[in-house]
Amino acid sequence: MLPADRSPPFRSDLFARLAEPALYVAAAERMRERQARTGEFRPLAEGGPWLQALNDVERLGRALARDVSAGRFRFGPMRARPVWIRGEKRTLYNASPLDELVLHALASACGELLEGYLSPRVYSYRRGRSALRAVEHWLQYLRAHRARGGERRTWGLYVLRRDVRGYGEAIPAGEASALWPLLADALAHAGCPASSAQAHWLRQAFRPVLLDERGGAAAAERGIPTGSPVQPAACNLYLTPIDRALEGVSDGFYARYGDDMLFAHPDPVCVQTRARELDAELCRLSLEWSRGKCAALYFNLAGRSPPPQYADFKGAAALDYLGVRIDFHGVIGLKQAKSRRLLRDLALRLEHSDKLLRDTSNADRARDLCSVASAVLDPEHPSANPCALALRYLVSDRSQLRDLDYKIALLVAQQLASRRGVRAFRAHSPRDLRAEFGLVSLVTARNRYGRQRSPQPTAAHD
Repeated sequence: MLPADRSPPFRSDLFARLAEPALYVAAAERMRERQARTGEFRPLAEGGPWLQALNDVERLGRALARDVSAGRFRFGPMRARPVWIRGEKRTLYNASPLDELVLHALASACGELLEGYLSPRVYSYRRGRSALRAVEHWLQYLRAHRARGGERRTWGLYVLRRDVRGYGEAIPAGEASALWPLLADALAHAGCPASSAQAHWLRQAFRPVLLDERGGAAAAERGIPTGSPVQPAACNLYLTPIDRALEGVSDGFYARYGDDMLFAHPDPVCVQTRARELDAELCRLSLEWSRGKCAALYFNLAGRSPPPQYADFKGAAALDYLGVRIDFHGVIGLKQAKSRRLLRDLALRLEHSDKLLRDTSNADRARDLCSVASAVLDPEHPSANPCALALRYLVSDRSQLRDLDYKIALLVAQQLASRRGVRAFRAHSPRDLRAEFGLVSLVTARNRYGRQRSPQPTAAHD
């Protein structure tokens, strides 16, 4: 990692920024760390040197800065790589390490310039913003809405949940795509309009030639390649027309994380009008809604139905948003699917870890298995479950936390006793597992670290 005093300074001109060698040195150091962590080592170019073997990374940075600023650098094709993610087959695309290094530098420079152009209601892939912050701002809006007073029956909010079908892979990338005018407008807004040659180079970066599994090569007409470092910037930028339509609505709430949008307002007519505007804007952007993930809700204390003239809204006492479930009181819990995945993940880790502990004493085995479970639930641990951060700083449903505490202790006790069911507690009770062997309690940890003490988020992915 570069020392703080060697970090590349911010500059408002994109291509002047890309002429700074320090930008590529920082990207190379990050790539080195990632390769060492994952064990995926590749030469920078075919027959070229390995990044891990380079002693003079600054020289590489200077060479890349000269080539990019002079317009000599050309991107090669990206290769398709099928992977399974959560049981679903997806296609990722890998650039050559040298191309990837330049794309990371471009993504870093673009991210800085887009900050002043993007809506403040966009929380994805931005420094200082995250899904955690989006949920916190939604809770602030809920509290302010309830504090307005009046009868409880008037507290309801009309809510739109919107999600774009296959968003990253559905963004039009052809010559007529709205992405290119938006990118040009963002650069002009930052005070660095791109020349025609620079605009052509940027299009090559965002829309590279793709090699499929059969070896066919073509520039895609749709989709920013999944796995490209510049895809997050494109995903943040492309829905800007929708952000502009919703961010300034008086008395309303709007937030977007990637393509997951939430809009709320106490006036149903306003919400219906905005819904029609959203449909028209999405059509202009050549995208489609993901119907299974979209909803129109009447969000209120009792989950009662709205008046008959607004029957297209469904009554709801709680809604799912960015992986958590929030009721009208502002109580937050994990979605059931996420809590089930957490328990399955822990059970597998305990089972595999226990195979390595069979020759140890019972006390050491219990202590080590409790350490494994505690690491899964510690958001600062490298092997933490993705839900650990929310459980520590965001989830406020103490009944759910108590239930998870019980189920986690039961998983550990069952593994230690090699038997199923609550009889496993006869040998190791939940109290003993926590007091004697150090098993973490989610309720205790959540009470100790309130939401106000949550860590400052960095650029995040859901």
